[in-house]
Amino acid sequence: MKSTIRRILREERNNYEMFIIRRFNIIDKILKEELKDQEPCYWKYTYRNMDPENGLDKYFRTVVRAVAERTLDIFPEYYREHGDEEYRIYDALLYTIKTMFGQEIEEYYNNEDCSTYYNLNESILREETENRGRSKLIKIIKNNGFNTALNVVGTQDNIIRILDVKTPMELLDMFNDLKPVRSVDHPSLTLYRYKEGNNIFAYYKKNNEVYINYNLEYLIRDGFDLTYFNTRQICKEWLEQTYGLKVIHAFSSFAGQEHSTL
Repeated sequence: MKSTIRRILREERNNYEMFIIRRFNIIDKILKEELKDQEPCYWKYTYRNMDPENGLDKYFRTVVRAVAERTLDIFPEYYREHGDEEYRIYDALLYTIKTMFGQEIEEYYNNEDCSTYYNLNESILREETENRGRSKLIKIIKNNGFNTALNVVGTQDNIIRILDVKTPMELLDMFNDLKPVRSVDHPSLTLYRYKEGNNIFAYYKKNNEVYINYNLEYLIRDGFDLTYFNTRQICKEWLEQTYGLKVIHAFSSFAGQEHSTL
């Protein structure tokens, strides 16, 4: 029995390795983006005085998780065809990505020069403490987007702290007055936003799906220590309660702008 189980697991892993190899150019591009976007310097800075090895572990797991999630979002047929197997598919992808790209992730983290980041982060935090409050940060997020807010206050944790929100729903409720706009490039999409180029989510009526701004989803998930699936579920509940959208699937979109899915 044990040998049979091991054989089945080995066959599944081989299948996912082939899945990645067949789409290597796409997934390798995602990996390169996430190596940078998941901010190795943030983890080095955060754990510099505690446990540096834990910083690498946190970064490693964050990159692997982000690559797996984006891969599933790019190939949503896995959700539609195997909806009852999402957890198994996700876990298998995590294992395969760790096995195939683990060394590259560690090398990128260890080789990143973070001296400039350290200095900037200290000065940004001092400026934020002295000059910026909750209302100003909310205005920045709504008018300029999450990336600008991160540039101002430095980290996701600082955004949560300054906004002084205690629950994911409390954070989402800050966006209860979004304006729906029909997408020019993709008429089947309805964009929900405050200003052009800063979309919070987009609704695809044909498939009853929603695409959530990745930065918002990431802020909820990591700011409140939630799982990938719990975060999506909370977002779906908020969409139904606030906008009357009872969607089947929720995916990420990575720029918040009007291209590809958003």
